[in-house]
Amino acid sequence: MRPARAAPGGSTLELQGLTIIAEIRNIGSTRDLPFVEQSPRELLGIVPGRIAVDADFEGFGWGRFARLRLEAVGGECEHSASQGVVTTELLDVIVVALHVADEDASGTGDLDLELRVDDEALVVSLTTFLATWAPRLPTAQAWVLALCNPTEKPIARPASMPEGVALWVATGDVDAWAEGSFDAQICGLTATSWKCL
Repeated sequence: MRPARAAPGGSTLELQGLTIIAEIRNIGSTRDLPFVEQSPRELLGIVPGRIAVDADFEGFGWGRFARLRLEAVGGECEHSASQGVVTTELLDVIVVALHVADEDASGTGDLDLELRVDDEALVVSLTTFLATWAPRLPTAQAWVLALCNPTEKPIARPASMPEGVALWVATGDVDAWAEGSFDAQICGLTATSWKCL
C-alpha cells in the first residue's frame, strides 16, 4: 500500500471522528465510500498468473463465499493441521476486505484503516467503519476481515457485529489465493494466525 499523504500544509482534518488525509472532495464519511459487493476473485485481487503478493493492491469491499479456507502459517488457528500450516474451513462467509493505515493511532482493541479512491484517502477506525457498514451487510455464519495486522495488535469484537455471527481476524499480513478450476475454485486467506471473536 502506498504511504498516506498529508493534507496541504501537512495538516489533517477531523470530521465526525474521521481523519481525512489529502484533499477529499467526494469522500466526507464512511457512508460516501464505494463499499460494494464484489466477486471473490475481484475482491481478493486474484488474477491468473499472480505468483506473489500484490503490495500495491488497494481494493476494498465485501463478498459472499460459499466456502473459504483460512490458513495459519504460524500454527495458531482452529481445526486441522497439515505440514506446519493450520487450516480452518468455513461455510457461508462474508469477507470484508480492508486496508490498515501505515500509521495506526487507534486505541486498544481497534485499528485505523486507510481506504483509497483514486487519489483520495479516508482514514477511519475499524470500529467506526463497521458501525456504519455492518448493519447494511447480509448475515452469514461467519464474517472474515481480510485485513493485514502487521503489528499483531489484538482486536476486540466491535459492538456493531451481528449477534451469533463468528468474526475471524488475522495477525500478520494476509494473502489471498485460489486453487482448482475457475468454476470449482476454492479460495483462501493465509496469515500468521487467525482468531475467532
